[in-house]
Amino acid sequence: MDESRTCRSHEAMVKTQLSIRVGAAIRQARKQRGLVMRHIAEHNDTDVAAVGNWETGRNLPKTENLLKTAAFL
Repeated sequence: MDESRTCRSHEAMVKTQLSIRVGAAIRQARKQRGLVMRHIAEHNDTDVAAVGNWETGRNLPKTENLLKTAAFL
């Protein structure tokens, strides 16, 4: 495996781990406050599926949405 491929693989792994950790933190904070995903979605003007993808680590929220969510929670 060449060096650039190894670097891309490592970056993908780090991004995946970050997505999972961020998602778990959002879910935990949301549940502690007795909120449902719809509340987060409405606050961010997005849909529940997007919030679900954040919480499962499938996708990272955009920086703007992450900041809005953090302030909301």
